Amino acid sequence: FPVTIPIKLRMALLPAFERTVQKNGITIDYITYFSETLRKWIIPAQYKKINKTLQPKSLICRRDPRDISKLYVYDPDVDDYIIVPYSDIKRPAINVTELRQAIAHARKEVTGRELEMHDIFRVHERLNGYVEKAKREKRTTLRHNSSKTHTQKAMEYEKSILVTDQTVTSVTSNLLSTSN
Repeated sequence: FPVTIPIKLRMALLPAFERTVQKNGITIDYITYFSETLRKWIIPAQYKKINKTLQPKSLICRRDPRDISKLYVYDPDVDDYIIVPYSDIKRPAINVTELRQAIAHARKEVTGRELEMHDIFRVHERLNGYVEKAKREKRTTLRHNSSKTHTQKAMEYEKSILVTDQTVTSVTSNLLSTSN
């Protein structure tokens, strides 16, 4: 029986981050999330100029480590979580381990500027390409080796049949010659 966990319990078990909403959304680990529902927390620049003490409100954000394509932001006004996708929704869903690997590789490649979301996904796509290529090569090698093994077994079987046929033929001809 599949167990369904209530959404609030599930959210309570996910890792939490405190973030403020910037004009481009919420950024965690170089990944930016945005949804129109976040607009109510964005403080326009003109208000910041008028009132210097105006500070953005920190929000509790949660993210499932198995799929970081969605961010769950707690909205205290409705006492519930809202789902906020990547700011670029064309990007693939990845897990935290893949993200960490991509960040580590991207840091080696990108110098002289801050890492950006597109750098991380470009590296992730390249790393995934390596994995897919290795899987294809492994399959090809396994298929080739299987074919070789099958061919060898077939040849051995044919040899055994030929030896058996030759033995039967020689025994039959010996029997025929002795009976004459």
